[in-house]
Amino acid sequence: MAAEARQVESMILSNAEANGGEINLELESYLDEIKSEIANKPDHYKFVLERLTATSEELAKQADEFSRAAQALDRTAKRIKDRIKEAMDLLGTKEISGYKWTFKLGKAQPRLVIDEQELRAHAPNFLLTHTTQVPDKERIKALLLDGAVIPGATLEYGDALRSSINKGK
Repeated sequence: MAAEARQVESMILSNAEANGGEINLELESYLDEIKSEIANKPDHYKFVLERLTATSEELAKQADEFSRAAQALDRTAKRIKDRIKEAMDLLGTKEISGYKWTFKLGKAQPRLVIDEQELRAHAPNFLLTHTTQVPDKERIKALLLDGAVIPGATLEYGDALRSSINKGK
């Protein structure tokens, strides 16, 4: 069972990557085959669902770790550039050369620096006001559950799939 489940997991993962989460014909055919044997497959489905969830969580964790690592590398690169600029300033030069590479100082685009407190106090005409309207979801849901009719809002009822361990089998 585990080998077959791993094969299905591999098929689902490669399908998800290739098709953005949509089910291709090969996978749909396989899932239809499984559907006909559903009485024999709950354990298989549970295994695959747990593996997919675990893989998703692990990938999300890795994405966070890679993002933090990328940010650290960006900060390090900026510090190195700053040190090169400081060294060039100390040497009183606009260019330094190595065996393969040369660094040159050139004019950069100006960077905007804003002191918001100063701006608020002395130039409030340069401040923009952003107002955002969003639905009050909790209130709308409570009113709909109480039987209210709200144009543009409805409750959708569906089934939740839950799993449990079979006792006594």
